[in-house]
Amino acid sequence: MSEVGKEFTAKLDMGDAESIGGAWGIGVGEDLMTRVGEAFDGMSKGSFHQAVVAALVELHTITKRVSEEVTSLDSTTSRTFLSPR
Repeated sequence: MSEVGKEFTAKLDMGDAESIGGAWGIGVGEDLMTRVGEAFDGMSKGSFHQAVVAALVELHTITKRVSEEVTSLDSTTSRTFLSPR
């Protein structure tokens, strides 16, 4: 999922957040940054771009979990299929 997020956000204008630097991935975010780190091999670690991709991956994971919970209810007759795109 992180590769897809990285490719889809590669051309986004992130303003001057990359050049200013920042404390991306502190606390709970540190685990998220680690999970998407392999997609950023050869690039600067801890960048704003990496933080954005980490957030997208986490949103996808939460959506998938909630979808599975709703699907398991007896009153549900439909399913939701998610893809990284």
